[in-house]
Amino acid sequence: MRFRRAGEEGSIIVETVVACVVLTAFFLASAAVALLIIDKVHLQRVVREAAREVAITDSVAAGEQRGRDLARMYFGKRAGEVDLSVDISAVRAGDRVERYVTATGSFPHRVFGGKFLGLGEVRLHAQATFGWWDFPHGSPQG
Repeated sequence: MRFRRAGEEGSIIVETVVACVVLTAFFLASAAVALLIIDKVHLQRVVREAAREVAITDSVAAGEQRGRDLARMYFGKRAGEVDLSVDISAVRAGDRVERYVTATGSFPHRVFGGKFLGLGEVRLHAQATFGWWDFPHGSPQG
């Protein structure tokens, strides 16, 4: 038989409520971090594919179009908020010209519950670089 003290009668309910609040806050924080990571991965895929398309086709317009298409696929209605730029640079190395395509992008990730917590948005950035070289007389084997 257990004897209760006068002050212990409602303590189990208080402990349960506090535990539920802590677990809910932990779950919401985990969801916010997961959404942030997902947006970062999607932005990295957008800039990587844009740079890859330019390296394959040697056309900046084609690369930017590919990046915009992927942004629409990953970000949906917010695809217009993706800032994407592609740049080609060339360096002469002996008898060959080395070219580098660099695609950079940024996206404003809205924090889960940001208005409630007073947080706005986090600006995500991504960059991808592809390089290739052109030989003056065909393939490197001759």
